[in-house]
Amino acid sequence: MANLDNPLGIFAESLYKDRTVLVTGGGRGIGKRIALAFAGLGASTVIARRNAENLDPTAEGIRSTGARCLPVVTNIREPEEVDNLMCSTLEEFGHIDFLVN
Repeated sequence: MANLDNPLGIFAESLYKDRTVLVTGGGRGIGKRIALAFAGLGASTVIARRNAENLDPTAEGIRSTGARCLPVVTNIREPEEVDNLMCSTLEEFGHIDFLVN
């Protein structure tokens, strides 16, 4: 039976080691929970959001799991900002394995 307190406990701790996930809307709500879940399974995590107020606290929460995190203020409706997000992500981690948009 699954542990309801830790539903990710059925997966290997390092399932996503050496993987990178980019989560738009990753500063709060469902996006935050998804980013934390990937980080908890070993992924390096990029979180993007239109404003910065929720990015830094979420990034610190992700880093507290031992995972690397890159917060990037991004409005995904602006092509130049998406280009910056992609360039920053590739510069920091070299690749993207998962996109949650």
